[in-house]
Amino acid sequence: MADMFVETQALRVIDVWKVGNETGWVTPRVLYDPSVKDASGEVRAPTRKAVKYWVDHGTVGTNTLRFWGEGGSVANKAWSLANYLVPHEQTQYADGHMHDTSHVVFKMVPDGFACNQTGQTFQEISNENSMGVEYESLQNGTSDISESQLTRGALITAHDMRVHAVIDAFRISHGWIARPWGRRTDPWAGKFDIAHSWELIQAIRRDPRIWQFWGL
Repeated sequence: MADMFVETQALRVIDVWKVGNETGWVTPRVLYDPSVKDASGEVRAPTRKAVKYWVDHGTVGTNTLRFWGEGGSVANKAWSLANYLVPHEQTQYADGHMHDTSHVVFKMVPDGFACNQTGQTFQEISNENSMGVEYESLQNGTSDISESQLTRGALITAHDMRVHAVIDAFRISHGWIARPWGRRTDPWAGKFDIAHSWELIQAIRRDPRIWQFWGL
């Protein structure tokens, strides 16, 4: 297992929603800001309520940063997005070059905003009361979720679950909650090792240096 304090110090969270961020792409505001309407005058972004749930996803695609940054889910009218994207170790930016993202997480949405990352779900879980993290993978066995991605995902999960007081029982996978049952299988199909992810999170929780570093 990686030294999680070292990984904490190395992690860079890039605010893709900010104009001028290093990726060259910017999250379209219509995907997360209810004050912004689409071309037809409709509001597409959900309104944030108190966060109760944390949802793990798999992207079922690669180069998701470009897809979202270029407004792919606006163009196809799916309006989908997630709060965070955990990319592969190399990611193409708007400059056309591949960049080292082995210690990077993309934050797609500002604090205090929600996005369409769950779709129809069972029980009370909704876009409004949950946050989601997408692990970039094809979800077909040819582009699985890596150890590096699990490590970076554990860091943001541990951090934000603490910030929002999300209890462990309310950390869930998209495939568990998508309605109708079987509509989604992510992130399982990308060989998401939930047991190992929890092991990493527990290592984070046991290390006071990490919480001091985060100021929590």
